[in-house]
Amino acid sequence: MVGHKPTGVRGQRGTCATGLRYARRMRRGILLLFGTLYVGAALIGHAKERGGAMTCECQDACWCKRPGIRLFRWVLPLGHKLR
Repeated sequence: MVGHKPTGVRGQRGTCATGLRYARRMRRGILLLFGTLYVGAALIGHAKERGGAMTCECQDACWCKRPGIRLFRWVLPLGHKLR
């Protein structure tokens, strides 16, 4: 069969487009998992702080003292202004 192009390997599932969709779903799922774990760790740290198990020793001008951002104080330990 001269000039015949094989359309695929026998037993192969799907096409290249199917593989790309699968890769995108997997990437989205992994990012969602890591994001959920990150926010979960932030909530646990916040609960421990509210319970008195941990205290922040930063200055009042530190980024982690701002409302809304302070939730991530215990999972993002960068750029703190210590006393």
